[in-house]
Amino acid sequence: MHHVERSNTPGILIEKQHIWTKPWLDHYYHGSRPKKPSSSHWLRDDIRIPLISDFSQNCGYCGCSVPSLKEKNNNESIGKGDVDHFLPKSKFPQKVYNWSNLIWSCKACNTEKWNHVPFLNPCNKDHCDMLGFISEKGEYYLKDEFKDEEGLALRFSNNDKRTFLNSEEICRQRQVLVSSLRNRFESVHTFLYLGDDLPAVCIPLMEQCLLEIKEIIAQPSFKLILQWQYQLLLIEFDAVAEKIHNQ
Repeated sequence: MHHVERSNTPGILIEKQHIWTKPWLDHYYHGSRPKKPSSSHWLRDDIRIPLISDFSQNCGYCGCSVPSLKEKNNNESIGKGDVDHFLPKSKFPQKVYNWSNLIWSCKACNTEKWNHVPFLNPCNKDHCDMLGFISEKGEYYLKDEFKDEEGLALRFSNNDKRTFLNSEEICRQRQVLVSSLRNRFESVHTFLYLGDDLPAVCIPLMEQCLLEIKEIIAQPSFKLILQWQYQLLLIEFDAVAEKIHNQ
């Protein structure tokens, strides 16, 4: 889980937040509204689309690609992902229409997360900085210096068990992409190291590796971690970085 930078609050939320929040407060806090509100204004395009853009069409919890729309057989466009309320509506009705409380999520993570608390927030940089990443496993972990902090350990445990952050399949997909990216960098580095001694037959192979680097970082899933790994590799393999920038 990598940090997601939020854009400014959509104008419609600034304008309507108080009005839209009141029925939720009346139901859960004041008891003056027996029936739970049925409104879901967070699904409006002028709220949902900026949110999807902030998360680069990836789930905030597991990083899987969650495109904004998909086509049904009848050509009706429907949402493929969910707008998750980081702090659940039933427990924090005052946050229902708070921009900072909305997370773009895959349906699987949103379903598993349900109304449990607390979690590490992908939009909280401090939370994300507490996580390490094991590239050989494609897995996130809580850094040792934070493991004795009970509140943080509980948050990470919930992300680990109640979302698909570290599910076996998701970790495998991450591991394959991250290792493939490194392998291509290492191959190009080897080709460049040979310099003038590089056999002509290897030049197309190097060009193919450079092309595959671009294809990997353009993958629809795990965009933030792939960009992070890409930047680290550019620093580690400066000759490859120069070759890429000169293309």
